[in-house]
Amino acid sequence: MAPQSITTTSTKTLVLLLCVMMFAQRKEGNRFCTAAGNSRIWPVGDSAGWSFSVMGWPNYKPFKTGDVLLFHYKRGTHNVVQVSIVEYTLCKVPGYVSIWRSGDDRITLARGVSFFISGIPGDCDKGMRIAVTAR
Repeated sequence: MAPQSITTTSTKTLVLLLCVMMFAQRKEGNRFCTAAGNSRIWPVGDSAGWSFSVMGWPNYKPFKTGDVLLFHYKRGTHNVVQVSIVEYTLCKVPGYVSIWRSGDDRITLARGVSFFISGIPGDCDKGMRIAVTAR
């Protein structure tokens, strides 16, 4: 019985240690993991937030389906609109889309390319637009 008791104690200790390590790593800088550990919350523009110089922000980031983009900005100054590639290119907001306006908008990525602009007149033309590819 002693070897089984030692093995059981070691296994419990190992499991507890792994749980503590996973909990400690849930928050890593500006990126957070969900409970499932597969999705991330990506603050758009990092510390600058959703701003005029955000166009290159998505470059080389490993976005995955189910990841969440966090658009942080001062409420009332900007907004977020998910658009088609044509609307993205032309900086146009169609009349049939949802517009996020909270200043703390969270949008879950679908597989493929997603296009986002600020629908405030002039914002998109000044660089408030991103194209994000989720795999």
